[in-house]
Amino acid sequence: MEKTKLKITPSSVAEIIMKPIQQKYGVRIESWADVNSELPGLRKRDLQRLELQRKYDDGVLTLQKKYIDPQQNVVDEIDYVKLKIREFCDKNRHEMDNRMKKVLKNGEVYYRVKPKSLVILKDLNPAVIIAKIKALGKKYADKYIRTKSEIDKDGIKKDLNEMKIDEKFINKLGLETKQEEGFYVQPNP
Repeated sequence: MEKTKLKITPSSVAEIIMKPIQQKYGVRIESWADVNSELPGLRKRDLQRLELQRKYDDGVLTLQKKYIDPQQNVVDEIDYVKLKIREFCDKNRHEMDNRMKKVLKNGEVYYRVKPKSLVILKDLNPAVIIAKIKALGKKYADKYIRTKSEIDKDGIKKDLNEMKIDEKFINKLGLETKQEEGFYVQPNP
């Protein structure tokens, strides 16, 4: 039995996807007059979409006022109660196990030492720190300074546009140019 190859093209895929939509809406475009006659309807449907989006946004705002704003009030209350508990624990830390934890009937309170973090001193900036590390020598510079390598696509495109390099050159690098065409329909208001 001979196998038949099915050629799949963007237009054949679009036709398969759009067929049920075409059957539902019955729009057929076969001339410029058809295109022109569809533009007012397209504009009307776009205005409908915008109105539905506005109603959706209004609904979201209503829900936010109903649920999010009161939720923030509860969050504020939780934060306040935790602050008051923390103040009490700070004053009475001597009564906690190893000055770190207190188990109570309804829960526990505890202190935990967080992992160390590095912060740059107020009067310095990263460039100054990097210079100081480099001054210590290559051993420390290689160990404590990261260098990030990345492809400068903008630089390559600039050189391509100025014809300093060509497609063959970038192909050798493992790159290729890609340019797509967009299609837009803009009905008049």
